Amino acid sequence: MTGCGLPGLVADAAQIDARLALSRCRLTGPLVLTRAQLNGDLDLRDTTVTAPGGEAVSAVHATVDGDALCTNLTVDGGFRLSGASMDGEFDLEGAAL
Repeated sequence: MTGCGLPGLVADAAQIDARLALSRCRLTGPLVLTRAQLNGDLDLRDTTVTAPGGEAVSAVHATVDGDALCTNLTVDGGFRLSGASMDGEFDLEGAAL
C-alpha cells in the first residue's frame, strides 16, 4: 500500500507472511501493530503518522523478521516499541519522532 492515505491501520495480533509496505503514505490515525508477527520487512519510508495526544505508532511485542525501514518517517504522537524485536536493521535516518 504505497503512496496512499489511510485513517489509520490496526493490525494487532496479525500474522503477515510478507513485507508490509506503507511507504510514502499519510495516516491520520494510529498505526497499531501490537503483538503482530511480520515475516518480512516493515517499510515505513517517507510516511507520516498523525495521532496527536495519543500513540501514533504502537508495536508493543511485535516481531519483525526482516528490516524496519523508517527513513524520513514523521510521527506526530507517541511511538512505542516496548518488547518488540527486529531481526534486521532498524533505520530511523531522517526520522522525526
